[in-house]
Amino acid sequence: MNYVYIQSESGSWGSLYTVGFYDPDDQWQPESDWNDSEEAAARVHYLNGGRDVDGLIAAINELGQQIEVIERYSTSHRHYGGITVE
Repeated sequence: MNYVYIQSESGSWGSLYTVGFYDPDDQWQPESDWNDSEEAAARVHYLNGGRDVDGLIAAINELGQQIEVIERYSTSHRHYGGITVE
């Protein structure tokens, strides 16, 4: 089963996007409603096993900062046979 979103309503006020799936009998099974297509797409991504993109970006940025610290440390310290020389 894969979740999808459809534009379920449209009017002068805007659009409504419904997240859901089609069951084996091809019947629509709604899960949630969204006013923004990007938010509906993000929900579909999550429900289909995707990762939280904002959380992933934050984790990548944190790793980048940790790499910078390691690189600064490794260039300021030299290791010779178990002895560290600064």
